[in-house]
Amino acid sequence: RLEFEQVLKIDQNNREAKNYVALINDKLEEARLYQERQQQAEDFYISGINNVKKENYDLAQDDFQNALASIDNYKDTRQRLKDLARLRKEYIEREKVRRIDTINREFQDGMVALSDGRFSDAIAAFSKTLYLEPDNKLAQKYLAQAKDAQRELEEEIVDRNSPYYSIVVALSLSGVDLYRKGMYKQSMDKWDQILELFPKNKNANVYRLKCFIEINPGSSRRITETSV
Repeated sequence: RLEFEQVLKIDQNNREAKNYVALINDKLEEARLYQERQQQAEDFYISGINNVKKENYDLAQDDFQNALASIDNYKDTRQRLKDLARLRKEYIEREKVRRIDTINREFQDGMVALSDGRFSDAIAAFSKTLYLEPDNKLAQKYLAQAKDAQRELEEEIVDRNSPYYSIVVALSLSGVDLYRKGMYKQSMDKWDQILELFPKNKNANVYRLKCFIEINPGSSRRITETSV
């Protein structure tokens, strides 16, 4: 173009030089626009690869399609688009396995916490299990048990830092279990042991009265809690 412009400086009306300058300008503009599209395609291409690494497959698909809209058949973009279906499937399978592992881990943590008398931890673990699997019947069952145990424990009036705390928890769990099994005399023994330590313990008094009534059917069943 510079050479033809030199010609026009000498001969302003040189039609052939003018035509070549116009043609070259069109070529240069076309090249400039192509470079812009090429840069856009590269930006979308790199973004697509990064989104694949982050497992954002929908965003990756948009990026690769935009890259092809800028430059047709840009690099290996078409192949990467085809691979997305396989990557999505593999991701779903991994998530299923990960979800099942998480459910199992949370459930097992809940069972261990429940058996250790850590009812708040058990409630949290079973709640997480049900968040991931709302229809998990076992988790529903043990969550209810953990909440009942926590509620009963809160009525024990035994400080967690007390040296008798673990003893009371163990006796309470055993007493409730025996009561539910209909073993009222054995259950009463557990509550009596608690009452030897804490005579005014509300939960132990209530359960002991329940056991007494079951063992002595002829006794009044209308004894109120305030009379304990």
